[in-house]
Amino acid sequence: MDFLKSILCRTAFLAFCITIFSPALIRAQLSPGKLAQGHSQLEGLDNCAKCHSGNVRSGADPLLCRECHEAIDIRVKAGKGLHGGKDFNQCAKCHSDHLGATFDLVRWKTVSESKDRFDHDKAGYKLEGGHIKVKCSDCHQPKNIKDPLILKTKIEFQKKTFLGLGTECLACHKDTHGKMFAKMKCLDCHNMEKWKPAEGFDHNKDTRYIIRGKHIGLECAKCHKDGQPWELLPARRVKDDGCITCHQDVHKGKFGRDCAKCHQEAGFKMIKVSGFNHDKTRFPLEGNHATVACNLCHKNGASWVLTRFQKCSDCHADFHKGEFTKTLHPEKCESCHTVQGFLPANFGVKEHRQTRFPLKDAHLAIPCAACHTSTSDVHGEVIKRKFKFASLDCIACHADPHQGQVDKYKTKSGCLSCHTGASWKEVKFDHGLTGYPLTGRHVKVECQACHTGSFAFKTSSGNRLMIPDFAQRRQHCFECHADKHQGQFQEKLKKDGRVVVTCERCHTTTDWYAELFNHDTQSRFKLEGAHEKARCEACHKTQISAGKSYVLYKPINAECRTCHGDSVPVK
Repeated sequence: MDFLKSILCRTAFLAFCITIFSPALIRAQLSPGKLAQGHSQLEGLDNCAKCHSGNVRSGADPLLCRECHEAIDIRVKAGKGLHGGKDFNQCAKCHSDHLGATFDLVRWKTVSESKDRFDHDKAGYKLEGGHIKVKCSDCHQPKNIKDPLILKTKIEFQKKTFLGLGTECLACHKDTHGKMFAKMKCLDCHNMEKWKPAEGFDHNKDTRYIIRGKHIGLECAKCHKDGQPWELLPARRVKDDGCITCHQDVHKGKFGRDCAKCHQEAGFKMIKVSGFNHDKTRFPLEGNHATVACNLCHKNGASWVLTRFQKCSDCHADFHKGEFTKTLHPEKCESCHTVQGFLPANFGVKEHRQTRFPLKDAHLAIPCAACHTSTSDVHGEVIKRKFKFASLDCIACHADPHQGQVDKYKTKSGCLSCHTGASWKEVKFDHGLTGYPLTGRHVKVECQACHTGSFAFKTSSGNRLMIPDFAQRRQHCFECHADKHQGQFQEKLKKDGRVVVTCERCHTTTDWYAELFNHDTQSRFKLEGAHEKARCEACHKTQISAGKSYVLYKPINAECRTCHGDSVPVK
């Protein structure tokens, strides 16, 4: 008995400790779990009665729920929407809580298999036509909410809720007509399947403008341009302004507003042309234009009102095939031609100076057709003449008589680097560019004296000329001049092993006199004493070899007796 009392006392004490020191544990035993984030402000034992009444396990009391969810309460009382139906008047049936802060309060399987398969008829708005294919989020967006109570909630709630949308078309769709059809319903003209075309619209019944003639077959967008309000064209304005309400008055008021004087709804192109004064238009007929038949400009099927006539090319084919579209006066035919006739052209030497190739020197005397060649058709008619040149170099017109031999010596001036525009025979060439500058007497020597080779060249006129071969390069004296020393001064070049005569060791281009020769340093016999005054031929005698005479410079014996004989005393 005492043992039993001891056990009971200990149990009671343990319960007392748990109650005093572990209130969280006690609350855990009373609460089913944490509330969803949307109900987090209702956490705590003191708030239970705000949602529950009577037996807690029976779920939240719908009446208490509606005290907070005012928008739902209004719909239930009005019997509208999903919550207004008798099958969905128990909140806990679809909305469970105490399952964690991140738990979704909406249990879709109670209503349908999933959110995407929800029967929208239960919400009081049947989805038809194109609405069936759209996603829930396409309509249920904060921007489409119209209910003032929902608009007062936080944006996070507005992004999640399915409440607050209206059932009229303009609740989601923009009114593109403005106020013109304010007394009509959208479905009077449109249907749920597609917005365009508005099959229910009758222009003759629904507007004050009766469609007649060619207007009957026009598409709406022809008059009601994209981006313009549909009410832009009221019948009163059409009555006052006439055709120019929609049609541009190409006559700029010159013929008044009574378009029917010339035109009619049955066909705008049915024009009365008898007695028409063309001078009242923007294009008075002048020159050859005065004799041209109307239909040559106003062709069959084309509008009598020509929108393009400011430029000659609007009517006339461009004989120059676009060559003058990027010039000083682009596409202005009148810069050269007149309405009196296409030829002759008013383009002379003065005008040519404004081009990239001003005429100078001999070019002034050349006929235009010599440079501006033509292309003819099979009948011999000129169909095009060349006026634009990709290059203004001489070779664009003239054949290269040098056949590319001197191209590497040309500057930016091209052929004018050597020649002038006055005559091809006037040549000024910097021979130093070749690596062999002309000095001394070489300056006055004719080119052909060194460039002895030549080749035939046929000119454009058929003449045959012999052109010097400038590819033939001679840079050593012996290549042009005969060796009068009979090979006495030949040397073997280290560069390529050739045996050459180095005349420049003694001679200059000014004179044949060996003014560079130094007997003391360039020979084995230094001139001293009386030898300094001796004439060259006293020692260097003339020899004859193979019938040719030459002066012997080496080899010569340097002993005295070679020149003086045995009479020279020996020390």
